[in-house]
Amino acid sequence: MKTIALILSLLLLTSCSNPDTSGGVTLAKGGGGDHHNNFPDGSCKGSDKFDHYQRKTGCGWITVYEKSYYIEPYANLSNTILSGANLNGANLTGANLSGAILTNLADLTGANLSGANLANTTLYETIFSTTNLTNVDLSNARTTPWVDFRYSNLTNAIFTGWDLTNMTFSADGGNGVSYMFAGATLAGINLSLTRADLSGMNLSGINLSYANLSGMNLSGANLTKANLAGTNLTGATLTGTVLEGAVLCNTTMPSGTVIYSGC
Repeated sequence: MKTIALILSLLLLTSCSNPDTSGGVTLAKGGGGDHHNNFPDGSCKGSDKFDHYQRKTGCGWITVYEKSYYIEPYANLSNTILSGANLNGANLTGANLSGAILTNLADLTGANLSGANLANTTLYETIFSTTNLTNVDLSNARTTPWVDFRYSNLTNAIFTGWDLTNMTFSADGGNGVSYMFAGATLAGINLSLTRADLSGMNLSGINLSYANLSGMNLSGANLTKANLAGTNLTGATLTGTVLEGAVLCNTTMPSGTVIYSGC
């Protein structure tokens, strides 16, 4: 009897605590694993390590729709070849996902990623629709062929080092609903080779210093108090564009003329 009881105990322990890595993403059985290792207080060094003195690390287990994912740098949240992780509506405030893989329709619709670290991530067909991305670090993310930012709040997000070739930025269905970039930092961003249409968008207060916007359609866009210092606007369309209070210092205008009036 003692032998049988011991075997049953071991089986029960295994089913509740061991991670299931099927489908290319770490899933936890039993509702998210060790409660000491839950997001955002878990270890950033793996699901089996926990520093009891660490708090608010931005790492740890999070359970969404009965599936648990371990949030940590370089996490693979691609799930399967055809479907990414479903983090729809998840509270990932301050998450540390630097270098993570969020591909194959990984769904973060309506999620809260305010203050999260998504630097150097791989975003391939990633859905951020209606997502809170305020103060998010998205610097040097790899983005191809598209990332869906429809209706998302990207205020003060950092996009330094992006090359958005073939990214989807057009308004939704021609209804005039544009992406929110107000106050975002896109310093040095290269949009010159993209199909991005920024016409009519609210870009007030945006930092586009030293960005390459050559050939872009900015007609009717609101660039009030935007930082365009060093920005390349060669060949860009500025018909009806609002530039009130914008910083124009060493800015190359559509005609190729360089303006220093705002220095």
